[in-house]
Amino acid sequence: MPITIKRRATWAQFVDPMMRVHAENPPAPSPNPDWNPVGGVFIHHRGPGSLGGGYVTEDDCLEDIAGVYTEDVRSGEGNGDIQYNWLVCQHGNIYEGRGTSAARPTGAAASPPAARRRAHRARSGATAASTPSAPS
Repeated sequence: MPITIKRRATWAQFVDPMMRVHAENPPAPSPNPDWNPVGGVFIHHRGPGSLGGGYVTEDDCLEDIAGVYTEDVRSGEGNGDIQYNWLVCQHGNIYEGRGTSAARPTGAAASPPAARRRAHRARSGATAASTPSAPS
């Protein structure tokens, strides 16, 4: 089943204007020669306790993704960018975070050997499993 991944610019429009150019563009590739993103997927749910609670519109999800990006950049935990490779909202949309070109360990997965086994996918509400295609 083909899927569409929406580009970073989709959620970047909700980022502070001073950070928007950075948010719209792909992050730099990992400088870590030992990082190998192949080996599994880590699925994480972020959002209200009940699926779909609080995210009525797609814009609600986009604002939340922009907030995650801002938190990750400012905290330093995301290595200067959002921590997730892809983000899935309750409306079934998939958004590019780091994507595949900048796959690198982040957050709790940054400590080997976990860093060699995990790639992140996360978002509010439901998650989906499939092979991603290039962002549209």
